[in-house]
Amino acid sequence: MGADRPDARALAFAAASAARSAQQAQDSSWSARFDSLRVIWYRRIVNFDSRTQVQMIEQVKSFTTDSGTALRARFAEFSRRLKAWFLRPWDAARIARSAGSVAAAAAAGWALVQLGQWGWLRWQAWRRPHEFDPVRRTAGRWLARLRQTTEVRGQKPEDRSQRSEDREVLPDLQRLRYGRRETWPEPRGVFKRARRARRAR
Repeated sequence: MGADRPDARALAFAAASAARSAQQAQDSSWSARFDSLRVIWYRRIVNFDSRTQVQMIEQVKSFTTDSGTALRARFAEFSRRLKAWFLRPWDAARIARSAGSVAAAAAAGWALVQLGQWGWLRWQAWRRPHEFDPVRRTAGRWLARLRQTTEVRGQKPEDRSQRSEDREVLPDLQRLRYGRRETWPEPRGVFKRARRARRAR
């Protein structure tokens, strides 16, 4: 019974010693990390002397020179291959394939442009919904079309306002473009009358 107590005390002492050593090791590791960060700070930031600046400038210059050389080499290789491709014999099948490739590239570019415009409009409509309302935008397009038709025909705005079609549709278009929503007339009917007014000219 008495022999068990010293063993228990020894085990407790050993556990406490292990815990203290682990804590000291952890503290020393964290202190080592902070010391390394402090050394990096003083070497790279505080003691950024002229020699280090010259080394950095030389590294940037070397990287720029190597990148420029590699880019010129790639451009020269591309030019050589393009010239060789043009100098090859042209037959009907090759012309057809080239025309198809050009048409496909043009279609892909047009689709990308349309997708970009759609995404831009959607983003702007999400940011400013009152300014990018589809009804207001359509009304603005019809106002611009009627104004363009008048300029092509050489009519003045005063003469245009005297036309019966314009007297009926222009105020409604302006209300759809600039007015409050509760004052709007029915948009589809206004756009149909705007289409008829443009055809009448």
